[in-house]
Amino acid sequence: MNFQLCKYYSYHVWIGMIFFISLPRIFYSQSCDTLRIQVKGGFLEGTLCIPDAMQDSILTVFISGSGPTDRDGNSGHMKNNGLRMLADSLAKAGIASLRFDKRGIGESQIKDLAESTIRFENFSNDVITWTGYVDSLYRFKKKFIIGHSEGSLLGILACQTLECDGFISLAGAGRPIHEILGEQLRKQPFLDYDRVYSILDSLKLGHQVKVQDPALNMVFRGSVQPYLISWMAYDPASELTKLNCPTFIINGTSDIQVPVLDAERLHEKNPDSELRIIEKMNHVLKHSEEDYVSNMKTYMDPDLSLHPELTISIIEFIRRK
Repeated sequence: MNFQLCKYYSYHVWIGMIFFISLPRIFYSQSCDTLRIQVKGGFLEGTLCIPDAMQDSILTVFISGSGPTDRDGNSGHMKNNGLRMLADSLAKAGIASLRFDKRGIGESQIKDLAESTIRFENFSNDVITWTGYVDSLYRFKKKFIIGHSEGSLLGILACQTLECDGFISLAGAGRPIHEILGEQLRKQPFLDYDRVYSILDSLKLGHQVKVQDPALNMVFRGSVQPYLISWMAYDPASELTKLNCPTFIINGTSDIQVPVLDAERLHEKNPDSELRIIEKMNHVLKHSEEDYVSNMKTYMDPDLSLHPELTISIIEFIRRK
């Protein structure tokens, strides 16, 4: 497999982790099936879970965060099964869910996939393809897109094409990625900050650059630059203004990767959206203090319960729409 974006995220892995919570309501069993869709050069694989007593024929489609994150929300040693837990939670509320491995990750195999050929739009188009395919099988009455971190922007772009009944942003950036990258890389003490900003400025203008510094090459190697350029073309807050569906923006006060100000910027650009700031919830949607050491421990603890307000908030939003 030639997909190597995982190296790029060594400084800012955004992992979509969403937790299981037992709701004091009727409990449902569910049927989960493995699905495959054909794409150029291979196929994508996902899991569709449908409650045996589904209410109102509602489908939710999950989009995980950046890096090599699979359909269950796992990335390498950062195993959490968060997206699987969310699927189980929604099933207990009678809501169906689809989660899938991104192209080149897990069981989604693309023959001869080269990093230099990947563009940001590939991933948003995959969301559109998946949603249309599953809807053609079951004709759901309502469809909601749920995107975590990088998946938030992908979901925004997908919802501009899809007929969505709602969009949910979980810890999604409210600024262009070049701003966030500069902010995050500045925290790395061994990097040449002036060179970092020079590279970002060039990429923002659509120009590839040669990178000699091995440390910087890990992030800005030539093969990943086309992908970064395609990503930098989008301002999440501006793109959000193009949506015509109800929008729910969620972030936590302990998020050390995407701060609350990003959620506030998204909400400011789309004042008709709903905003929920959850106290002491971090980027992986768990209860955490703000200090770095305590925060990072939660990224690799699949047994730690996530913030108790999250799933309830999502289900309440869906039920109102």
